[in-house]
Amino acid sequence: MLSLNAMFLYNKRTLQKSYMIFVLVSVIIIFGVVFALQYNPELNVSELTWRQLRCNYVASEIMSSHSTESRLGNFLFFYSALMYVASITGRRPCILRRSIGSTPFDAVFDHDLVQVDNETLVCRQHKFTEQKFGVYDQRVASLVDTADDELLVLHGLFQSWKYVQPIAGQLRDQLRFRRELKEFASKFLHKSVPLCWNGSKFVRVGVHVRRGDFIRWPNSWIGYTAADEHYLRRAMNIFTQRFRRVQFVVTSDDIRWCQKHQVQQQRRQHNVLRGTQRRRGSSAVGQL
Repeated sequence: MLSLNAMFLYNKRTLQKSYMIFVLVSVIIIFGVVFALQYNPELNVSELTWRQLRCNYVASEIMSSHSTESRLGNFLFFYSALMYVASITGRRPCILRRSIGSTPFDAVFDHDLVQVDNETLVCRQHKFTEQKFGVYDQRVASLVDTADDELLVLHGLFQSWKYVQPIAGQLRDQLRFRRELKEFASKFLHKSVPLCWNGSKFVRVGVHVRRGDFIRWPNSWIGYTAADEHYLRRAMNIFTQRFRRVQFVVTSDDIRWCQKHQVQQQRRQHNVLRGTQRRRGSSAVGQL
């Protein structure tokens, strides 16, 4: 009798464990399907496979690389193209796992891009390489036909406004400066207002003077040019002639040149200069 009771209790516990495992697996499957449909509503549930759910990403090869030579402006191009392709294909944007700590983009913006380890995913890669530098690649539209069980990887710079314009509103919402940079920029600009202007209305104008690599070989030989003091003076005069008080916030990677050649300040003009080389706060200052 005791052996029968023990056997009954053993079978009952086994059934309870099996039931709990079944419920847990079912919840995971349902969650995975819902998660996939959220990013790609057009997926047919009957056609979903684990590989499709696992590999339905799009990544920028350069944003995922170990190189940090690109500046923040280039990373904004990479990010915009990544989000544009994600929007037309219904894929999830990501960064392939990298060994470096952060890029200029990570240091300036709070973003929601996840890092994905492709070795863990075990996905075939579909690499898309842009045809020409600085030109919108019309073949991007064909990426909607990429197999769902392939990881889509963008190779190239994708420097065209046509990747930005369709998702401009989305980019404005997603590109959020890091909190410490916004706080720094606010304090910097507050302290930069002349005492005699306190309480007075004025217009603040950002002036970015890029020289650095533009005036060095090979860029100077290729044809890159930097604005000279005459161009800057004419551009700044447009604002001083139109507005009563103007504060120019000048950011540059060659701040000594700007100090040497800055326009002679007029009574209703105030210049604030800040170097940008390895200073993250300059981007936030320029935007605020």
